[in-house]
Amino acid sequence: MKVEQEQLLTLIGKPDVRFRVPLYQRVYAWTQRQCDELWNDVMRAADADADHFIGTVLYGWEGADGGQCAGDAAIDLVDGQQRFVTVTLLLAAMRDGLADKPDILDGVDPHDIDMKYLFVSDASGTRTKMELSHADQPTWQAILDRTPLPQGDALSRNVAENHRFFRDRLEDPGTFALAWRGLHRLSVIAAQ
Repeated sequence: MKVEQEQLLTLIGKPDVRFRVPLYQRVYAWTQRQCDELWNDVMRAADADADHFIGTVLYGWEGADGGQCAGDAAIDLVDGQQRFVTVTLLLAAMRDGLADKPDILDGVDPHDIDMKYLFVSDASGTRTKMELSHADQPTWQAILDRTPLPQGDALSRNVAENHRFFRDRLEDPGTFALAWRGLHRLSVIAAQ
């Protein structure tokens, strides 16, 4: 087993890699309480301008050959899935805020967030960088594509509500810049 401390955004932003929540994992279950705790961690990291440890991410490459084929690698998230998805929801909310107010954060383009953290392009086309459970994927896809959310039983309430939670937190331009800086200081122990 390879274990190392890593910036979470470095892990999420690995080029040509997709992340997948395995079938045996639970659906996305974090509520506003956990999102608020993560938000506070992001703000503490930004205020201190220092790395802030937020937990462990355990993952494995899919497939017998390790799945490490160029452009089509997939990583199964075995532990840390909830934290990983929540940070990615925050990134999607930041992308949306930048698309709505392009001057809110100098030097950061919403398309860059899309292509580094939210989507991956390969021979199969453009797909979400992260694949959630069957129950959460339609809502996740709609948020990332910026299309209307599914209705009724197809709606994953936690995914939708937590995305909205972060959009609300990012209304203030000063907070937006702090969140961007704090995200870059979150570290995890990554084990594969």
